[in-house]
Amino acid sequence: MSDFDQASNVLPKLGTAAGAAIDGTAFTPAIDTSNFGSCTFIGNVANAIAYSAVSWAMTECDTSGGVFTAVAASDIVVPLPKVLTDTSKVFHAGYIGKKKFVKAAITATGGGTGQVTALLGTPNSGPVFQSAQFDQWNGP
Repeated sequence: MSDFDQASNVLPKLGTAAGAAIDGTAFTPAIDTSNFGSCTFIGNVANAIAYSAVSWAMTECDTSGGVFTAVAASDIVVPLPKVLTDTSKVFHAGYIGKKKFVKAAITATGGGTGQVTALLGTPNSGPVFQSAQFDQWNGP
């Protein structure tokens, strides 16, 4: 049994609208990664497709309104199954770059439409949400 739940240590951030194009052109808004040690993008698509039909594009910048440039391939982590023809409707990719702001888009050939959401994890201080339940466990 773990001492901490994962939910208190991740902050979900709305990315693209539901039903967005999943052709690599619909980027999330700029996600502010400051105060977090990890950033994972979750892409969900309408139709089950093979992992081999999915790719990610990410851009990064030091400021939210600056010029975003392509993230180096070495700073994008895409976990894959042993069998790339396995299918899913949910895919994820991690950003390990050092810029404060990052955007992501998914290309999922044959997936229909979808949505990309960000999960910020490993907060500098936590839990991420100071909930009533947290106060109950740890005192006000």
